Amino acid sequence: NPAWLHKANFLCAFTAPELLATLLTEYLIESSSSGVRRLLRVRNRSNASSSALLLEADLASTIGREEASKFFSDLCKRKVRCVVATNTSNLKEAESKHTHQFGNTSSGVKNNNGDTRTIHIINSNTVKDFSNRIFRNDTDDFLTSTRFRPNIIVDNLEPWAEFDLIGKTIEVIKDIDDSKNTSPSSSLRLRIVSRTVRCDGVGVD
Repeated sequence: NPAWLHKANFLCAFTAPELLATLLTEYLIESSSSGVRRLLRVRNRSNASSSALLLEADLASTIGREEASKFFSDLCKRKVRCVVATNTSNLKEAESKHTHQFGNTSSGVKNNNGDTRTIHIINSNTVKDFSNRIFRNDTDDFLTSTRFRPNIIVDNLEPWAEFDLIGKTIEVIKDIDDSKNTSPSSSLRLRIVSRTVRCDGVGVD
């Protein structure tokens, strides 16, 4: 039975913002006939282009998870354990057994019958409007949508209009002018359940 745990239980930007801001991470999924590799690569952010890998671990394997656990435990001087939703390296089997998800909010649990599969949508024009309000015109400072770690960035929407979508369902299609994409399978429907609660992690740097 999946249960939501607060992010204070995990090593993340909420619990160790300054520490994790020093790292540049990359996550790759490689599929082959022998199975799936879920590679986590970590470099030093200050010289990421030239620095050697601090860690490369396959999170689909027990050994890889142990390597990641030791690396982050040594880094933060606290016991860290790498956990996964399922221990299988078979992609189809992993997807069929997937019952847990790491997320930044309990909104799905609270507002969607316990379903934790939530994503974060950002309106780029809201970010632009907010940026213009907090920075002077004579500076080069500005905010970008990616600072707020969205899964989807929406354009061509009036600033702050996304809050009017709460409780509604939106549909995402590949191309509205493409006659080939008229079947239900070519679209994605998302139900807007709540506003996103932001943490201090987005303001570290």
